[in-house]
Amino acid sequence: MIYGDDARGIISSREFQTFDMAQKYRDLSERTELNFDAVIALMDRLPIFLNGENHKKNRKEMAKVYSASRPNQEKNVDAVLKEMRCMLEQLEGELDIIQEIGKPLWEAVNSAIMGNTIIDSGLILDLPDLFYPNFSIRRRKALNDRLMAELNKISPLAKEETLNKISVLVLGARPLMHSIALSIYKIATKNIGQNLTSIKFSRSYADSSLRYVDRIATEDMTINSNCLKSGSRTRCVSFDESYSEQDNTKYIFGSGRHLCLGRPIADYIWKKLIALLSDIDKIVVPVTLTLAQQEPFLMVDKSLIELKKPVVKN
Repeated sequence: MIYGDDARGIISSREFQTFDMAQKYRDLSERTELNFDAVIALMDRLPIFLNGENHKKNRKEMAKVYSASRPNQEKNVDAVLKEMRCMLEQLEGELDIIQEIGKPLWEAVNSAIMGNTIIDSGLILDLPDLFYPNFSIRRRKALNDRLMAELNKISPLAKEETLNKISVLVLGARPLMHSIALSIYKIATKNIGQNLTSIKFSRSYADSSLRYVDRIATEDMTINSNCLKSGSRTRCVSFDESYSEQDNTKYIFGSGRHLCLGRPIADYIWKKLIALLSDIDKIVVPVTLTLAQQEPFLMVDKSLIELKKPVVKN
């Protein structure tokens, strides 16, 4: 594990490359004689696993998909937040942040990006499992086949566009949903028994589901007593409790050529969400946070807070 300035330097350095996930699936296909063509086609599009001209080209394609749907993303988010306000104003009791806040907001973004393209939204949420090193071959193959089945429903002319849309969504699904849940729960634990209207919310996400990225050294080198061999895989911690709030806020979306494409809508959601929460006259109490470490994400299984009416003093 590499931390702090050294980690940030490695992430942005051209002396390191991203992990080639598509090649890993090609190797797996050759070793097992199983077909992973759909997964390979997806991984070949994800900028986080690409370098050089391929990274530049595919990032540009992802940016087009994202920007074309941006107005509808914001429109959908506003509509969800309007419904959420009614729910929060009426609620007295427990609230599951991931299910009742994170997921509806994610579905708003998903719907806007997919537009008229119909793809199983459950598949979009499951596809990031393909990044998990301990995921079984059987389950990887099952996801490949589910993705292939969805793509086969689409005309050949629309497949490229559909894969680009899926790529944008796969990169954002878990970071958005789970960072919302982690952030709200963290704020609740720091303000136990406080009224939401009196809490000073952080200007950006207080916590992140994505804590690190991996890089591959292109030559032998030493970084702050860490000896790295050419071809070795190095884990760079991008968000950590040991960092200052300022640094975590600054680098939560990455930097440089690997800056998160979804940052504008993620910032929009956070700004609108905390404005809504700040207007809800309820006492907040954290109840339960259950986590699951599924590399590279910190996942929320359950995130319960309780909302209570404030006590009116005579």
